[in-house]
Amino acid sequence: MPFAPYVGVNHHGQSILFGGALLENEKQDTFEWLFKNFLKCMFNKYPSAMITDQYKAICNAIQSVFPNTQHRYCSWHIKKHEIEHLRPLKVQYSDFEELHKQWVKSNTIDEFETRWEVLCAKYNFQSGSWITEMYNQRKYWAKAYLKDCFFAGMTSSGRSESIHSFFDGFVNSKTMLNEFVIQYDKAVEARRTAEEDEDFKTMNSKPVLSSVNLIEVKASSRYTRKLFDAFKKEWTEATFNLTHETISKTSKEIVYKVGQLDIDKNYWRNVNFHVSEIDVTCSCAKFETYGILCKHILYVLKKRHVETLPDHYILPKVKI
Repeated sequence: MPFAPYVGVNHHGQSILFGGALLENEKQDTFEWLFKNFLKCMFNKYPSAMITDQYKAICNAIQSVFPNTQHRYCSWHIKKHEIEHLRPLKVQYSDFEELHKQWVKSNTIDEFETRWEVLCAKYNFQSGSWITEMYNQRKYWAKAYLKDCFFAGMTSSGRSESIHSFFDGFVNSKTMLNEFVIQYDKAVEARRTAEEDEDFKTMNSKPVLSSVNLIEVKASSRYTRKLFDAFKKEWTEATFNLTHETISKTSKEIVYKVGQLDIDKNYWRNVNFHVSEIDVTCSCAKFETYGILCKHILYVLKKRHVETLPDHYILPKVKI
């Protein structure tokens, strides 16, 4: 029987299991039943975001039961299909791969749509082809359409796959149903124990700092160990590897273009710094989607001599 786990991520970046079900089949009405029962278990608290593959029955069920949930397609599955379907175009046209890459990585919706028109005019895609179908479903995968939605850094359903491997130590193809329930509870308990271990390590260890800057100091006191490691990686990049150009400047706002010298400026990021309230946004949208400031914003904060990390850039732990 198909096993359907509900997988998420906690404040340590660990995969966690919200629940799971054994399904009779993989039809739309079965998934609708599954989602409705999950909703009951969660006291009618809707998930803010969900990541799945492009299986039509799941997608239709999400639209039916979770109409206000931000749904995105698994980036790993898209990349797999992209390699298969776009290989002929890459072979036929030497410049297609680069133009396609720029289109996919578009920072804004306008940029995404403009580059799509260029691709269509240049390569004359057939109606019903894989790439035109992906364009029609762009709101489920294109970064420009998803950059304001929080996914805790996840872009694929890989955590779901890792949960399957996690259960390998507890069940196998010969496990009977009654035994499966017992082993499932043991697996969940092991996962919760792993989270408690990380809680203990965070509360009883002191992070190693790379500087005495108060921005890094504050981050080290507010983040868990694992998330501080992710922050410190961005901080190090901001300190040593970036440069900038000033695009515009007024008394209220300064716009920078930030990136590495050895990277094409087409891939540099736009950072908007609002002077009065220390409100900074970046076109990479790492904070909005992951919850941790990106290296581009951190670079600008250092350049502007901001003394500490503003509280509104530290997300609270969400309680269900």
